[in-house]
Amino acid sequence: MLIAKLYRVGGWDSATNKRVLTSTQKSKEFKNRQQVDSENKNLNTVGGKGSLCWIPVKDLGKFEVR
Repeated sequence: MLIAKLYRVGGWDSATNKRVLTSTQKSKEFKNRQQVDSENKNLNTVGGKGSLCWIPVKDLGKFEVR
């Protein structure tokens, strides 16, 4: 199982050079990464500032989480 958490996407943190994510406190289990990608497509707002995006827990080191 792959656990992902739902985050609101923010701007870039210039100090860490990472995308800022704000936690929504929601998490969900997915079978695999393709299922995460599919769920993100269903949100229809992936990538833009202010959008919601499921991020696998093991990938959170790539982001600045607040």
